[in-house]
Amino acid sequence: MVREPLALVRIDSSKPFEPIVRKRLTDRFARASAYPLTVVAAPAGFGKSVAIDQFLRSTGIANVRFSVRREHASLRDFARGLIQVAKGLETSRAFAAAWKSAEKCPSPALELANWASERLRDLPETIVIDNLEFAGSEAMRFLTGLIDRSASEARWILASRNPYELPLATWLAYARMDMPIDEVDLRFSNAEADEIAAAHVPGISATDVRGLWKLTDGWATAFVLGLRLLARGRNLERVAGPTREIVFSYLAEQVLLDLDTGDRKFLLDTAFFSSLDAESLADLGYPDWRSRLSRLQKLTGFIGSDSHGSFKHHALFQEFLQDELKKSGKNEVERSMRVAAESLERRGSVVEALDLYGMLHDSDAVGRILIARGSALVARGARSVETALGSLPADMRSTVPVLIALNADLKAHAGQLSDAVALYNGSLEGLADPDAQAAVASRMLATLCLRPEGREASETPSRFAALAVRDPATKAAFLAAQARFLAAGDGADARTIQMMRQALDLASLCDDENLLATVLQKAAEVHLLAGLREDAEKYAAAALQIAEPKNFASLTARSYLVLAGVARSSDQTRAQWAAAQAKQSADACEDRIAWLDAYAYLYAIAVERRDLPQIADLDVDLSVALRLEYRPATLTSALATRLTWSRDFHGAHETLTRSSDTFSGPSARALRHAEIALYAAAASEREAAEEAIGSGSGHPLGSGWPADSQLVLSRIWSALAGLIIGRAAVANNILRELEREGRGLSAPLRSLCDLARSVYVHAETGAGHAEIVERLKAVREAGYEGYGRLVEHLPLPAATSTFGFGSLTRMEVRVLRLLASGGTSKSVGGELERSPQTIDSHIKAVIRKLGCKGRQEAVRLAREHGII
Repeated sequence: MVREPLALVRIDSSKPFEPIVRKRLTDRFARASAYPLTVVAAPAGFGKSVAIDQFLRSTGIANVRFSVRREHASLRDFARGLIQVAKGLETSRAFAAAWKSAEKCPSPALELANWASERLRDLPETIVIDNLEFAGSEAMRFLTGLIDRSASEARWILASRNPYELPLATWLAYARMDMPIDEVDLRFSNAEADEIAAAHVPGISATDVRGLWKLTDGWATAFVLGLRLLARGRNLERVAGPTREIVFSYLAEQVLLDLDTGDRKFLLDTAFFSSLDAESLADLGYPDWRSRLSRLQKLTGFIGSDSHGSFKHHALFQEFLQDELKKSGKNEVERSMRVAAESLERRGSVVEALDLYGMLHDSDAVGRILIARGSALVARGARSVETALGSLPADMRSTVPVLIALNADLKAHAGQLSDAVALYNGSLEGLADPDAQAAVASRMLATLCLRPEGREASETPSRFAALAVRDPATKAAFLAAQARFLAAGDGADARTIQMMRQALDLASLCDDENLLATVLQKAAEVHLLAGLREDAEKYAAAALQIAEPKNFASLTARSYLVLAGVARSSDQTRAQWAAAQAKQSADACEDRIAWLDAYAYLYAIAVERRDLPQIADLDVDLSVALRLEYRPATLTSALATRLTWSRDFHGAHETLTRSSDTFSGPSARALRHAEIALYAAAASEREAAEEAIGSGSGHPLGSGWPADSQLVLSRIWSALAGLIIGRAAVANNILRELEREGRGLSAPLRSLCDLARSVYVHAETGAGHAEIVERLKAVREAGYEGYGRLVEHLPLPAATSTFGFGSLTRMEVRVLRLLASGGTSKSVGGELERSPQTIDSHIKAVIRKLGCKGRQEAVRLAREHGII
């Protein structure tokens, strides 16, 4: 039976460390040891040797252990060391003879492996080989040959900083091993860090432990060293610096000092490179870079590779290298930074180059990059651009129009819309070239779309309509921005769609991926506002295909937002996923507008579902969301809906009427009018309800199905508002329009529409309460429990129909419905388990109460008034 391996560390040399159980690591080793081979691979300091020792001790597995040292690098010394450990010193003479024979063969490593496999065939113990990074290529060839020739019962545990010379893919394919136990497995988890800290530093704050864990990324050595400092009564703020210094000293002793002069120089020369590839390393004058990197990967374990053939230093190791370089003096650091910056700029890694130029205080280089590419770089991350812009002289930032516009981009990104518009106007005043004006106007239009005041009255579109834009790329961006601006105001029509197509045609001819992704994303928004959901989804997916791999995080976020809008009315789960992706990307580039839109979507979906735990999680960031100048209407609507759950319709009405929200298109405005009408009616503010119903009734449903969820919802809320204030005919007409035109309604919207009809029937007849209960259940199951709770709390009027429907009994309403379906007295009686004579009596009562001449007129009248 497998026992728990333990994480052994010492916090204080005067106090022995009490073992901490790491069940997660236990389970991982147990899975791996089910195979003949167990491979443990992680850089120095991740506790490979300690973890292996604990596992073997806890399981009682008999083993022999060979700890490879530098003197074992050659084939001869490695093989002799392994055989002596496994079989004892008495094999020395036999090995000498075997070596003499193997030397004469074309492949001494494989010849020696054949001999060794015979010697180790009956070895009962597990063979543990540690520090494999010190073994040379021929020694590794011998080891893999020996393992391949071993009997299936043989067990091996191999540990290395980087096992790249082992045939892992082959061993995995032939089920000889599980996936390697790596640094992800070995680093401390949150829970393990908490447990270790609590056991050895009583009273330590959870905040300090979590901060230390983040600082060290769970790296065992670094975490334990930091914990030792915290044990002396310091707080994290005071030990962060010393922890880093101790960790860097450890890396210098355990990694850097083991390397020769050439390899150490190579690492320091590359300290400021974000990635290491053929081009960048050729710039540094290392023609042997490939073999050197392979060797350093093996010896350090702190150099990773990706699928594109590039390498990069682990983040903490790179910080260590930069710190080491500083010991050579300021001139050497600046030389290295400049070489890296120039190489990065040549290869198109402009953000990284910009950071380095900023650190060098090279205003010329920073200004050159920002003027040429600053606006596009904001889509990747505002922080670098903001830092770089702030590093320029104040007079340069305030007088160069392009830099003024770039500052406006940053303000817009941060949600400071008024400041952004003022800066855009200031930039435009200093520009004379039409192309330059159009480039700034495009970004200004995008910002104006987000401002509630003056969008429709803005003179910006006509102000720039006559610009003679020559550059195709600038024209594409300008047309797309104009189309998006117009669609947000009056809705997308044939004109805006045509403008968008022109923009797409122009963008496709330009060799600019950022431009194409931008235009595609705006096309997705315009088509979504036009109700063309399939096209919107197609354009958003195309934008994502470019933006996501290129790390255009802002465009990625906004493209996911379109996908969330497309799925919103029919697939809440997909919409929620897309909104979460958008929020994550917006966080990465600090795009507060996209972040807030994504947050609003997530909040609205949680309210629709009445997902209280999710709402509680989202409430944590609500104060941040409400501080921004921009306010998506979706968020305010969700907050108002929450108030209705406690029957605070007056508060819901005030929340909506006092807000300064931004609406995307006529449908969003129609929904807001309907919400105001409903909450005003429920709060007994009849005049406000009447006015809101009139304001929101002008937009037709149209023929683009599946229907716009906001427009459908506006119709349902307007119908219920009309019903509450006694305008049953208005309510019936609205619901009829939905039922007639809305055959393509999604299941959730259909369930809500059916609920509204049941509420109407109940308000008109006093009957149908059981049906309302059933409809509420269906609404909950469709994901609209939040809306169901709203409807459930509405103060519906008593049945007072002028045509006498309120005097009908429940049985009489049921009889009417069955007659409307073509039933006769006999068939209706059979359905209701009553005699035909009894049914006739009910029919006579209905005719009398409604003042009709016969059953057909009664059915017609009931249909006209939406009772059946």
